[in-house]
Amino acid sequence: MSLILHIVRKDFLRLRGRIALWATVLAAKVVHGFALLAGDGSGALVASGQQTAVILAGLDVAVCVVLAAMLVQEDLLVGTRADWLTRPVSGGRL
Repeated sequence: MSLILHIVRKDFLRLRGRIALWATVLAAKVVHGFALLAGDGSGALVASGQQTAVILAGLDVAVCVVLAAMLVQEDLLVGTRADWLTRPVSGGRL
């Protein structure tokens, strides 16, 4: 369990700026939704609100894709930058 927490802590520390950006985009989507619900329903506000919602959704997807790609590519199994060196497994343990 402590190894899992170590990996999660390392990931949060390394990606804290991007995670903060993602949280900001999610909060902006919620605030935008409440602003549309509290509005007077005029056509111009709804039209610009739809454009803003599309932009926020696209930004959300882009940030999620970048975060997922960085998490997948972060820990190399082999190479000069490998955090966890791999060892051959003996026949008895295999």
